[in-house]
Amino acid sequence: MKTLSFNLVFLIIITFLLIFLPTGFTQSPIQYSYFTYQETSVQANLSGTQPHILEIKNYDDNSNTAVVRIGRVNYQPRYTCYEQRLLLRVIKADGSVIPINYENATEIQDLNYCSVPKYPLNFYPLFDKYILVTYVHATNTSDPTTYVDRGMVFHWNGTIISNGNGSFSLLAHGNVSSLPNPTSFHANVFATLDGGYALVYANTTSRTFTSNNTLATQFYADAEIYAIMLGYNQSKTPQPLILYQLTNPNLNFTRLSCSVDYVYIGHSCIASVTQKQTFQIPNVTTTVIITTTTPTGAAPTVVPVTTTISAPPTTITNSENFYVKIRFLSTGSVLELDPMFPKFPQNNGSLTTVKSLPYGGYALINEIIFGPNVNFTFELYDEFNALVNYDFPISPLTINYNGAFDILQNNTMLVALNETTTSWRILSVQLPSLSPYNGSGSEYSNLHVNGTYPPKGFNNLELNSNYISITYQDSITFNDGSLKIYQKTIDGNTTLRQLINTKSCNLGNGCNVSDNVVTLKVLSCAFNNPNAQYYIEVDNNFIKSKLYNEPILGIDPDIWIFNTANIQPSSKRAGDIQGVLRLTNDGTQYFNGLSKEDKDSFFDNLIKELKYLIPTENGRLSTDKHTQKDPNESSKIIISISISEAKGSDKMTTTQIQSNLILLITNKEFTGISTGSTTKYLDETYGYQRHQTIYEFFELHKTKFIIFFVAIALFILIFLVARLKSPDSENFCILTLGFTVMRFITNIIFTFNDAVLIPNIFIPSVAFLVIPIVFNLVLAFAVLFSEKSDAYVNWFVQYGRVAVTFALASGANIDTLLILRSNLMNIEMFRAPFSDASLTTIFWGACADALLTEIPQFIIQVCLK
Repeated sequence: MKTLSFNLVFLIIITFLLIFLPTGFTQSPIQYSYFTYQETSVQANLSGTQPHILEIKNYDDNSNTAVVRIGRVNYQPRYTCYEQRLLLRVIKADGSVIPINYENATEIQDLNYCSVPKYPLNFYPLFDKYILVTYVHATNTSDPTTYVDRGMVFHWNGTIISNGNGSFSLLAHGNVSSLPNPTSFHANVFATLDGGYALVYANTTSRTFTSNNTLATQFYADAEIYAIMLGYNQSKTPQPLILYQLTNPNLNFTRLSCSVDYVYIGHSCIASVTQKQTFQIPNVTTTVIITTTTPTGAAPTVVPVTTTISAPPTTITNSENFYVKIRFLSTGSVLELDPMFPKFPQNNGSLTTVKSLPYGGYALINEIIFGPNVNFTFELYDEFNALVNYDFPISPLTINYNGAFDILQNNTMLVALNETTTSWRILSVQLPSLSPYNGSGSEYSNLHVNGTYPPKGFNNLELNSNYISITYQDSITFNDGSLKIYQKTIDGNTTLRQLINTKSCNLGNGCNVSDNVVTLKVLSCAFNNPNAQYYIEVDNNFIKSKLYNEPILGIDPDIWIFNTANIQPSSKRAGDIQGVLRLTNDGTQYFNGLSKEDKDSFFDNLIKELKYLIPTENGRLSTDKHTQKDPNESSKIIISISISEAKGSDKMTTTQIQSNLILLITNKEFTGISTGSTTKYLDETYGYQRHQTIYEFFELHKTKFIIFFVAIALFILIFLVARLKSPDSENFCILTLGFTVMRFITNIIFTFNDAVLIPNIFIPSVAFLVIPIVFNLVLAFAVLFSEKSDAYVNWFVQYGRVAVTFALASGANIDTLLILRSNLMNIEMFRAPFSDASLTTIFWGACADALLTEIPQFIIQVCLK
């Protein structure tokens, strides 16, 4: 029992120690790995020496992509010079390497390849797949006055994106106020979160005092750090802001490193300062006693001789290095000014660098040169300057002579190791997160983010979800930026699903901020694809601190990734849908200026882009490639688009595609519709309008149908009355007259209401409306005035006006003249004695009228469809 109780006590003590002891008492293991790349051994223009890593730089995003510059020593005069070839190696996050070789020795001359104090050849990873290379070009390399700065931008595929001679285009310029008697000057430029730049510079100036005041003469140097905040598109250079001043004597800034503050709000700088301390050893008096000894056999005699030796005063100068951390806002307000780490003596054989870590804390890096090798060690400190205990078995590291290293945005440190004859190696060290937020936010590569909805890695987001949210560490408010939702497609491309801009985001109407949480309404068509992968990108300037009014870091692409649920909601099938889209004025003008082949390509691209943006399968969207003017706005044209019903039950229905299409177009400014080469011309005020169903058609034209059926009923009633009164008469001419009137009115409405919207059809429609009318009128009056019989003359004298009226009505159909001889209801005026020749003329005229009217109208209707 005692043993059991002792074991229990022991477990309780161990548990207490593990839980409550500070983390500094425990060691965290650091993961690391090696990366080796074999250079091609057989290449032209090689010096034959091994490849050296000269420099490592990374993209300022979370792609975790680094660019390495390789060089082979060509000769070693006063300075080490490398072969005259620019060799860049892009190392992607998946470990693949993209080589970029540039061998134009005429453009990048040999003076750029020597390791002088200010290296003229530099490279800068920009964004996406672009790299800026700057160098010096001279018309006469022996004359420094002919030296000019040049640059070019490389794509990863080796394409050079630059102007003809590589010269820079001056956008703006300004001057920093004069610095009196400068003894040292260090400048650092970095991009700010609002799209501008910050120029921070440290300067030490010497002063000469004529005063005999001992206290005044002690302060003979001023050490100051200034910041110039250059806003986006700001043409006038603002006044420098004083961040830090020191009046202690013998101070000198040796290094300055500044960036956006990864942990807190605003910006941060780390300044390395050297302070010389002089000690004087006063005069030293030394007493020397000399002893003499007599020869052997005699009594020894000691004769002391005292000699005083005075040494002159000795002056000893020691140097101490220390670091200062400055956190400041865009206004110049300094939030924090603290010394960092303990002071340590300067060592001429070592190089000490302090790096801010993206996930919080700092790395104090020492590089000590031992002959051809460099010993590399690093210490980690948290945000409170406390030394962090960690377990890293390789210390010190033996790295390459250039001491190349860099720290990626995912807290990975890349260190160049010694190379072999044909290969080079890099050690990848995954540094721990030293965030004061217990690691929160590191999964988003943004320590300001505490969490999101949907969470990163979520695999079951409900389809058509209509909101997202981000929780920050501090109170926030909207600023001036955008949030973009993208979908990753099967072919590896990305599609913009929605853009949310703070300028058009009204509080309470889709966007809401509550303390440290921002909630955003999302279109239901954004997350409409089951089992699809999405990611959300947040601009740096989208949110700002409510307390400090400073922009906060955003979320880079491919970080906040999640998937929708693999469930297709059940929906009733609705069959195929026919509808139309409308082009804007610019789109109409652009389309009308295309050739027939380009118009066909326009339709094909439109269907293709809409298919990706909805998204839907091939064959679900189609167009007959016909256009017509909008009856409401004749300056714009409309395009017919058909939506076919899905063949499987797991696909979107036509009504769902229609709904998504309407949302995408009507919200064009905030969806991918605005980014397509053809969809950008769609009119967002029109959307997608489905053709009317039979019920909707009858509802819209209800009055016209009532009039139509009343007219039919009226003609039928007249026909029945006439038949009852005179069964032997040609009473069917009444129905023929009704049919002729309705056909004539329909043709006029079609020509001047529908065909007018289609330029290629309107003129033929007018022609085939007018020509038959003229033909029928000419023929009708020719029949009337060609009859010469006495019976006809007597009839015409009595009923001439009626005859002329029916002749005019015959413009619609020549058969209308036959009513005059139909003996309708035994009325005398309907007994015109036409001759057989006139009846034959009317018959053939009716045939010609059919050729001139019915067949062309049929062809036009087919073309319209």
